[in-house]
Amino acid sequence: DDIGLKISITRGEASFSDGTGPWHFSAEDGGLVLRGARLVGTPTAPVWEFPTGVVRRWARATPAGTGDKPWADTFLRYKEDRLHIRIQLKAAFESSDFDRVSELKSAWQDTTRALPEGLLEASRRDTLLRGAQLVSGSCFR
Repeated sequence: DDIGLKISITRGEASFSDGTGPWHFSAEDGGLVLRGARLVGTPTAPVWEFPTGVVRRWARATPAGTGDKPWADTFLRYKEDRLHIRIQLKAAFESSDFDRVSELKSAWQDTTRALPEGLLEASRRDTLLRGAQLVSGSCFR
């Protein structure tokens, strides 16, 4: 957590590195409570608030999704390919090569073009496509 405690969760019990516990989760007034604190954050970004108003933030020692080198390589390769199209498109605009601009604009709009061959897992494919427009130098609101 944000004060340096390590928390281990096993089968609905939490043990803290301060030597206390195990602590049990409970449901109170429609919310999740642990060690007197109410969960006010999300499961992926837990924030716990004590009745005194003190707030504690938890973070995973190893964030979810880390350690998957093939996925990281796939993600970076896709982003690199998308960025390469963007760089070429900028150069074509600067040189007034409008035939090339048209070709590259079509390539940019076809977000599936840079997808790695053999990417079968739908959730990962969807993840890449949702962020297809976000590369270095892109503006967004």
